[in-house]
Amino acid sequence: MSEVPVVTPTYVGYAARADGKVGEQAWSNATCLSNFRLVGSGEPASQRTEARVCYDRSNLYISFECFEDEMGRLKTESTHDGEHVWHDDSVEIWISPYSVADAAKTHQFVVSAAGIKTHVHPDHARREEPWRAAAVRMTGKWVAQITIPFDTLRPLGRNESCWRVNFCRNEYLTARRAVGRR
Repeated sequence: MSEVPVVTPTYVGYAARADGKVGEQAWSNATCLSNFRLVGSGEPASQRTEARVCYDRSNLYISFECFEDEMGRLKTESTHDGEHVWHDDSVEIWISPYSVADAAKTHQFVVSAAGIKTHVHPDHARREEPWRAAAVRMTGKWVAQITIPFDTLRPLGRNESCWRVNFCRNEYLTARRAVGRR
């Protein structure tokens, strides 16, 4: 994967619900990302993951479908928002709202398969977070959906038309991390 993948999110013009259901029209029309790879080796992930991205005037919406052969073995130990939920089966979105990625200005949003969420932001100060997330477990998969208000990303200054974003899935049954690089 020497070439940096590019994705253009779908403008939906109305709020997509973060309720764990993927049948809604906004999600079915959203840009779909797949072909997640393992960090380090670049090999295809053992479990299929699909992420969908859309937006309206105020929010960025992201939905993950995490297919899983062994749903009964998901690791979901975190119980409170703000904990290190990346140690559980979870999804992560890393957003640098600049055309050149800058680790000091990157936001990390994480949602576990149990719906517990964490936002690590550049200033690392605790603050009330307006972003929302939901997770639902189903037969053979779990779904996480996230709503991120653009205002959550703006304290850093001017946003640019091209952002650096990583979509990740942490799967602890195999102790591997799959990354859909975008």
